[in-house]
Amino acid sequence: MPVYGASQIALNLQHRLGNAGSHDPRVFVRAYRAFVPDGEQEIAGGFSARPVGKVPVRAFAEVRLTQNSFGTDIRPAAYVVTELAPASLPLDFTLETYAGAGYVGGEAATGFVDGQIAATREIARFEGHGGSPVRVSLGAASWGGAQKDASRIDVGPTMRIDLSVGEVPARISLDWRERVGGDAAPDAGLAATISTRF
Repeated sequence: MPVYGASQIALNLQHRLGNAGSHDPRVFVRAYRAFVPDGEQEIAGGFSARPVGKVPVRAFAEVRLTQNSFGTDIRPAAYVVTELAPASLPLDFTLETYAGAGYVGGEAATGFVDGQIAATREIARFEGHGGSPVRVSLGAASWGGAQKDASRIDVGPTMRIDLSVGEVPARISLDWRERVGGDAAPDAGLAATISTRF
């Protein structure tokens, strides 16, 4: 059974190329490692920009060095991702969405698509360390992704904790992801995500 969405760690470093207006060109290096037996690990570098400045879609071109149980491969990739701001919904809910699609060449070349949508509502706010606010939100979400020989769609409840560590924003997400489409492992279960940016 193919695996899609197992435990992993990732890092993405980006550098803006001066003051280039709404196209916001950047160079980047990113890396990740999957925490499963013979799990894939990858490092990539490339360039990104918004092709149409005011449209919240970013295009990427990169070269990936990928190592997995089948060996090591250098692969080119191109893809686009949305950069949509959160939107307000009735009853004080907030909508967050993301979608991406692209193609990666080399061995096992494949197109790919992924996305998520979440509607959450803040249920608590309190003062954290250093006086910065901590916000707790509950809601429901759906996650999906597909590539050659692997696909899945999950739905379930989500809890999000937004806080700051000093001047650095961070989010802790706890989700129950019930697989309702596709056949990629794992079947269903709890997903915990810690993310930050600086």
